[in-house]
Amino acid sequence: MIPRNLALSLLALLLAAVPAAAQTVHGTLREPGGAPVERVVVALVDAGGTQVARTLTAADGGFTLRAPGPGRYSVRAERIGYAAVVTGPFELAAGETRSERMVASGTPVMLQGLTVTPAARRCAVRPGAGLATATLWEEARKALNATVLGQTERLFRYDVNQWTREIDPADNTVRHEERKTGSGVSELPFHSLPPAELSRRGYVQRAQADSMEYWAPDAAVLLSSEFLTDHCLRVVEGTDPALIGLAFEPVRNRRQPDISGTLWLDRRSAELRRVEYAYRGGPPESSDPRVGGTMEFERMAGGPWIVRRWQIRMPQVTLEQSIRNVSTDPRNVRLAAGHSEVKLQALVEAGGEVTGVATGDGRPLFAGSARPVVRGTVWDSTRAAPVAGAQVYLSGTSAAAVAGPDGRFTLQAPGEGRYTVAFSHPELGPLGSIGHTATVTLKPGDTATVALAVPGWATAARTLCPDSAMRHFPGIVYGRVTGPGAGEATVTGSWYNIGRSSQNVGINRTSVASRPDPGGFYVLCGVTTQQVITVRAQTADTRGQADVRPAQGQPQRADVELHQATDMERLSGVRERAAPPAASSAAAQRTVALAGVEARATPRARGLETQGFYERRARGQGLFLTDSVIQARRAARVTDVLRQVEGVRVMRYDPPGQSRGMNVDTEYRIASTRGSTGITRSGPCYMDVYVDGQLAQSHDHPETARNLDQIALRDVQAMEVYRGGAEVPTEYRGSSSACGVVLLWTRR
Repeated sequence: MIPRNLALSLLALLLAAVPAAAQTVHGTLREPGGAPVERVVVALVDAGGTQVARTLTAADGGFTLRAPGPGRYSVRAERIGYAAVVTGPFELAAGETRSERMVASGTPVMLQGLTVTPAARRCAVRPGAGLATATLWEEARKALNATVLGQTERLFRYDVNQWTREIDPADNTVRHEERKTGSGVSELPFHSLPPAELSRRGYVQRAQADSMEYWAPDAAVLLSSEFLTDHCLRVVEGTDPALIGLAFEPVRNRRQPDISGTLWLDRRSAELRRVEYAYRGGPPESSDPRVGGTMEFERMAGGPWIVRRWQIRMPQVTLEQSIRNVSTDPRNVRLAAGHSEVKLQALVEAGGEVTGVATGDGRPLFAGSARPVVRGTVWDSTRAAPVAGAQVYLSGTSAAAVAGPDGRFTLQAPGEGRYTVAFSHPELGPLGSIGHTATVTLKPGDTATVALAVPGWATAARTLCPDSAMRHFPGIVYGRVTGPGAGEATVTGSWYNIGRSSQNVGINRTSVASRPDPGGFYVLCGVTTQQVITVRAQTADTRGQADVRPAQGQPQRADVELHQATDMERLSGVRERAAPPAASSAAAQRTVALAGVEARATPRARGLETQGFYERRARGQGLFLTDSVIQARRAARVTDVLRQVEGVRVMRYDPPGQSRGMNVDTEYRIASTRGSTGITRSGPCYMDVYVDGQLAQSHDHPETARNLDQIALRDVQAMEVYRGGAEVPTEYRGSSSACGVVLLWTRR
């Protein structure tokens, strides 16, 4: 027998375990003709006008709403494009279940007659301040409300394709793209910060270090009271007469970085189509008109709303220090660091697209549109034939295709955007790098047709070789080095010319040199078309040779295969030194623009350290070209590098008594256009040139100078250029340094 006091305690526990009966409203929503209305937002509204519960009507038009407590309520059905239907207020007691039969309105919302008037342009912080503004906001709010409900209630299964792109700000083409796909019951395809935090801190916020975070508004943010408090609303018209817009902008005296934009609605259906926004009041780079984002809305079968596509573009910037002239004498240029300025390096776009939506039971509601397609041909103008087997790709993405025997290809783009269509083929070598590409702007379902081509010989010659390398001889030889050590080889093209004068006959050897690219391809510019060219490729342990007769106006190909050098070849040949490997440290990748010359930080070389190179560079006077900068110039000779330096002239020098052209190993002298005298009546302002600390060319005695092009460019480790007497370091100043000084440092 259970004691009476224990039985009462158990009864109390059982009663406490039974939840209080919830107050519930059941109902149906039907057309005036009796047909059920599916997937329409129905909300329970309290006496203060606040939605306390909401749901979507089922296939039979039914709905169930649970109130948070007893009180006075009404039910509101929001059907986009039609006037809302609201029941009369009713009292709902604790635990009560109430039924409501609702008939949807057949009265359409008239947006086609709305026009922009002076009254509608005023700042309406709340939508009720103007009839036109209130009408548009009501329809936009219905779509936003339905979107939020479908997402937060986890009613649907989404297939989502998301991407991150790096876009070139110069031409808006995609440099790089990463994509990922996902599928599942998702709460939100993308999310923003809570509205209160955005209102308090702004839409552009400082993150770690000097980076900035850009936040986009989602549907919940646009619906929030904070958004309506912080923004003015007004009716606007756009370029598309089928749409009418509800523009928003920050209220006056808003100090936090914010957004302005437009909600665009269809005039006929009153459906929300898209939201566009840009940033206001943030860092200077945020005001670029391309920075901002869009959200596109779409109604699925049966009525539910989703964010169909979204994207946000953010600026990627670097700080660059400008260079200014601190002297007033135009003959004596002195450079000093100026102010730092922000430079836009890229636009980073993050976006996504819903490609499929289904209900929880698997019923499809939406299937994404077809992906865009690119078709075309690849043609080789040098052979007048298609490039069979060419690899065609969208630059920056993984989308690729292989051209058939007729040069035709078809590839599928990853999504909409602006892309560069390019191609490659292992046998094209350097000709492939100058092929004609195409730029396409794609939208879902588009098919673009392009024509890709290797240019003709005239264009190829101009692109492969700079004018400075073609001044004396018009021939071009290119080819591929294969075999052991091909990537480290030095390629030399040489020939013999006979020079005649009234006094003598001379036979002179002329040569040009180059380094292969990672694929083993090389280009020799400025070779004769009158003689057979001997092309030699060599490393410390391998040798190879081929002969070719160039033709004027048409580059000739000569492939060279390396073999292990014999003892005799090692003794008779010149042992070549390979350039040091590229630095892998983070510091080695930093670049700084300095008066038109790019300086790339590399690990300190021991020889340069002992010669004071880094100490002089730290002083900030002169121009400093390290190994990686020199290699990036893609030059063949020392003088070709110096020709690209502003304020320096490379002048041909013919010794007295010798006719021009007699000395096949052409000699050049380095002159300054910024020296103390410049180019004077008495002749050029020659600069002093030192090689490894030894005077090689002198302003006072140009006739005794050393030929700089006898120094292999691969052996040059660094250059220092001082373009006027005031810039010259103390240890190199002298009576002949008024025009400037050039210091060359070799690996030897």
